[in-house]
Amino acid sequence: MEGFHPYMRAATNAILYLLRTGSPWRYLPCDGFSPRSTVYNIFRKFQREGVWEAIWAELHMALRERMEREASPSAAVLGSRSVKSAEKGAANTMRWVTTPTRR
Repeated sequence: MEGFHPYMRAATNAILYLLRTGSPWRYLPCDGFSPRSTVYNIFRKFQREGVWEAIWAELHMALRERMEREASPSAAVLGSRSVKSAEKGAANTMRWVTTPTRR
């Protein structure tokens, strides 16, 4: 991570710490990390700008290459049955939520 600004490194380490431990934001230790609000703002900025998706895509391609496969998959399989059942379930759930209760 050459050229990585020190506060960005501390914020990234804090985000990785939170992901690894499952700890809530409010329990982020003060020592060794940037302030909680700074870490959260950087996390959200990365979300908005698609940084996390870009990192995931790069790691995914590297893994596929390591497995001696094409970097990008050439095909995908979708099951129409699962899509239909999800649509039907969503419609039933929506009706249930919006139906007024009887007294």
